[in-house]
Amino acid sequence: MARSRRFDGGLFFVNTGALADHLREIRIREGSDLSGVILSMEGVDFIDTEGADTIKAIAEAGEQRNIDLHLARVKPQVAEVLERDGILDVMPMEHFHSDIASAVEMHLNKFPPAPATDE
Repeated sequence: MARSRRFDGGLFFVNTGALADHLREIRIREGSDLSGVILSMEGVDFIDTEGADTIKAIAEAGEQRNIDLHLARVKPQVAEVLERDGILDVMPMEHFHSDIASAVEMHLNKFPPAPATDE
């Protein structure tokens, strides 16, 4: 199952821990059913190196656990910092989306939902 979350404000050293904590909580709650995370970044106007490092660490941790990370609505100035700080080393460019719907579509193509079972 994929979860979508919008993050508002800047993503910098003061609040990166809150984002990482929130994603850990989702991982614990969802357990092995979690196959993807989509972060809507439209509210993020600013990101510093620590924020970029946090996104990179989340992508790396997700890769180790087979959890797809997608970023939607990333503003050009934020994408520039992410790219400069090496996000493309751990997350392919096609995981950057102009909208949430395209992120969901790509994720579902990679991880189709399990068929419903009659109980």
